[in-house]
Amino acid sequence: MSRWAHSTRTTWALSCSSPLTMLFVLYTDGVTEARRGRELFGYERLVEAVSALRDSSVQELAVGARDAAVGFAGRLRDDLHVVAFRLVGGLQRE
Repeated sequence: MSRWAHSTRTTWALSCSSPLTMLFVLYTDGVTEARRGRELFGYERLVEAVSALRDSSVQELAVGARDAAVGFAGRLRDDLHVVAFRLVGGLQRE
């Protein structure tokens, strides 16, 4: 079972973990603040987009998250960047 965590202060990140894999998605506020009229793309839509792509390559995941925000907004008013990486093998505690 995977679980998403989100940081809202100065770093915007999603992370998803399972016993052997950790997936991290870093993004600028231009992703969640992409607008269609007065409606924001938002955190929930980003989680939906990333969740649907979580088994894809990290490049496909980053491009897919960006494309979801751009597709929602049509035209961007802010910069938009997405970086994704996956740690395989889990973290070892000593």
